[in-house]
Amino acid sequence: MTRRLAVVIGNATFEDAHSFPALRTPVNDACQFADVIQKYGQFEILEILLDESADKIRLAIDRLYHMAQHDDLALLFYSGHGYKASNGRLYLAAKDTRAEEVRATGIWEEFIRDALSGSRARHRVIVLDCCFSGAFIGVKSGEEPLSLEQMQGESTAILASSGRIQYSFEEQGTNSLFTQNLLQGIQSGEADEDQDGEVEVRELFAYAEKQVRLVRPEQTPMLSLTERMEPVVLARIPAEVRQRRELAVLYSQAGQAVQVGQWTQVLELFECIHAIQADYPDPQGL
Repeated sequence: MTRRLAVVIGNATFEDAHSFPALRTPVNDACQFADVIQKYGQFEILEILLDESADKIRLAIDRLYHMAQHDDLALLFYSGHGYKASNGRLYLAAKDTRAEEVRATGIWEEFIRDALSGSRARHRVIVLDCCFSGAFIGVKSGEEPLSLEQMQGESTAILASSGRIQYSFEEQGTNSLFTQNLLQGIQSGEADEDQDGEVEVRELFAYAEKQVRLVRPEQTPMLSLTERMEPVVLARIPAEVRQRRELAVLYSQAGQAVQVGQWTQVLELFECIHAIQADYPDPQGL
């Protein structure tokens, strides 16, 4: 039986506050991302780690990839500080990470790569919402991104909130800019580009990247995606959400037709609207 397993991490406060100032959104990012993928993606949340130590985070990551079997999808989400060492290596910061001893106290990207490459999971997805997260995809000039040939399984996707030498921004909301748009894309159904009721990794990233760049052109999310067979589906959009989107489009088109006096088109559009509402018991709820 296929399982959809996830470990979700949000680190907002750090003992080395000089090197890692407190962040406002990672706890919200983690909790809300877990809620959304559980509701829309039927994920089993193995652990939600909030402001935890490096040892606990490493253990949870190792357990995720060890537990996942051949037919499973294993997802890892991290929101917090990313730290790029002088040698170009990326570390994820835990609450007890110290910049001066980052090799011993941080979550080195190579630890995650090693756990990932040894996993039997059919599909692997990593979402990194932190500064310099693109370094996980290609850490240095001349290095190759993670490829399917380097690991087992049929597909591997890495969604990074920024380029390898870029910052990621929180903005003014309760979520970071990148996570906010991942959540919005799923909950609104807007990331379902082909409107087939499923949100694939590629669709969700494309939606989030576009929205992020509209607000912060200097932040360039990155995607590494290898798919051997079928695309990786992260979420399914409920029928009522799809109907709500369709009605919004039809009402907008009807309004435009009224403005230019295309009354035949207006009548046709309202017939479509009535047909959709007839299939939904509470049209006002749309």
